[in-house]
Amino acid sequence: FNGVITKVSVVEGATTALGTELFTLQNTDKVDVNVNVSKYDYDKVKEGQSAEITLAGKTYEGEVTNISHIATQNEKGASLISADVRIKNPDEDIFFGVDAKVTIHAEEADDVVVLPAEVVNIGKTGSFCYVIENGVITKKDITTGISSDEYVEVTPNNIRLRKKILNTEQRKKFDGRK
Repeated sequence: FNGVITKVSVVEGATTALGTELFTLQNTDKVDVNVNVSKYDYDKVKEGQSAEITLAGKTYEGEVTNISHIATQNEKGASLISADVRIKNPDEDIFFGVDAKVTIHAEEADDVVVLPAEVVNIGKTGSFCYVIENGVITKKDITTGISSDEYVEVTPNNIRLRKKILNTEQRKKFDGRK
């Protein structure tokens, strides 16, 4: 296989014993990116789903190949699930050990109404947003569907597209007054 040495464990002239690790060879034909998935999203990620991996400004196609069944904790105590995404056509521009941006295509919907994620709030009774109705800021319950870091799908009957939808800063500014 094709590969690169990613770790050298001995120096030139050193004496070694049988079984001593000399170096680590990384396969460049099968390149995996390890990602951590939050407890809110892990149930949406499945083996075989397509993904996009961006390294140093170059985007590669990939596929989820493995999902751990053991959660780990990050430094803030949040549970994370580890998953591996294999880059389909790795090339010489890939560097090992660097951060990558990975987008897993977990779900897809066409012809739906979406709101910017920043205007969708989650309360004890479900999701809501603030809209201007008759010149007054009003809390509007919404039903959400598929979401990403940037957008949230909402059921069309919940919100009329012609209403002004406010983010948190706009709501604070107007604070429910005419």
